[in-house]
Amino acid sequence: PARGDHDEHKPQRKGTGAMSRIFVILATLFMFGGVAYAFQPDLFSANGLKLEGAAAISDVRTMYGTLPIALAVFLAPGCLRKTGHVTELKLITLIFAGLVAGRLLGLALDKGDQTFTTTALAFEAAVLVVSGVLLRREMARKTA
Repeated sequence: PARGDHDEHKPQRKGTGAMSRIFVILATLFMFGGVAYAFQPDLFSANGLKLEGAAAISDVRTMYGTLPIALAVFLAPGCLRKTGHVTELKLITLIFAGLVAGRLLGLALDKGDQTFTTTALAFEAAVLVVSGVLLRREMARKTA
């Protein structure tokens, strides 16, 4: 049989839409957490990283502050829908795949203390797996 043919007769998982919605809500709330870094980038040093100079502070304000806020604004309408979260899950999966790739590259190329990188990698990899699984389920549900 062609790939996927054996899946046609499986019953659809109930609750996939609810799980996706909860996940999108949590991701949105997490992204809105960027407000803290947008207005107080020095909080980032609590992670054990030193911010030296205006460029470092501006980078944290942008990459950990305003970028996540913009993503949260994009995700927010999905929080109101009970089903149909494919677009939001695609965005979350793509973003976290990029973050995981960047963390792995950093571990491979950079020397020194990598405590922050490995901790962030564990969290980002978990988000990637969950978003990928939910996306696959949503896509299967959409085509069924």
